[in-house]
Amino acid sequence: ATWPGIEVEVTRPFVARGSGSWLACSKGEILHLVCGKEDLAYCVAHCRLERSAGWLPADCLDLIQAEHAPEFEVHLPDPGPGCNANLGLACQSRLPGLVPGLLVVDVLPDSAASEWNSVMRSIWSGRSQ
Repeated sequence: ATWPGIEVEVTRPFVARGSGSWLACSKGEILHLVCGKEDLAYCVAHCRLERSAGWLPADCLDLIQAEHAPEFEVHLPDPGPGCNANLGLACQSRLPGLVPGLLVVDVLPDSAASEWNSVMRSIWSGRSQ
């Protein structure tokens, strides 16, 4: 299974703090940031042979300085028949790579993506989505 989130890079090594759902990682490792709470971040090590996930200090992470824009993954459920919801993503072009993607340049008002952004802003106050 994959998780919605954004790719981040580990800026310093982290060793698990005893028992619990900790994710030990090495400097330079690429992780998938799923969520955060206080000073912790829950990440998936999606580039490892054996995918693992867990918590680590948020100050161990930084956004990847991508050539075009940070990469992120979003899961969109099928709303079912009869739904006329507009996704609302304006895309400029298809980006090449191992996993092809789209360069999102705008989120249209009154769309599913706009509504999702509003909910995320209320949960993660002070952050730009």
